[in-house]
Amino acid sequence: MSEEIRKELEEIAPRLARLQRPEDVPPVEGNYFHNLRVDVLQNYRERLTHPKSRRESSGWWSFLSLPKRPAMAIAFASVAMLLVTVFWLWPAQVEEDAFAELKTDEIYAYIEENIDDFEVELLMQSGLTTHGSLFEDVDEDGLEDYLMDDIQQWDEDDWEDIL
Repeated sequence: MSEEIRKELEEIAPRLARLQRPEDVPPVEGNYFHNLRVDVLQNYRERLTHPKSRRESSGWWSFLSLPKRPAMAIAFASVAMLLVTVFWLWPAQVEEDAFAELKTDEIYAYIEENIDDFEVELLMQSGLTTHGSLFEDVDEDGLEDYLMDDIQQWDEDDWEDIL
């Protein structure tokens, strides 16, 4: 390499200028590239005459080579996405309400028979009862006597909790 070229290369690309050609590079034969062309053409002609030899694999595992064939991969992904979308958007079967056939009188009768199993707040939230309807059958004098007896049994801790 001439000195002028080396100086110019040093200015443009200093790293490239420092690289040196390895000395152990094997020489290339004069007809190497000609023989390479002949070998490639011969290989191409063999593939044209024997197309089955091109197939590398066949069987159930050949679907793993889909990324090598983009059209097949896109088709497979489209079908998979379509199936997922159909099953996701398919309307779910609505189960019939078990209480739809019951009449209101039957529901009230059941609640009245099993009133001790329900919480008062739950009954009031459902609208099935109100404060007034809970105490319709209560004798006021009996209730007052019950409350007075209960209050007389309270001790100091009970009164402190209330007050």
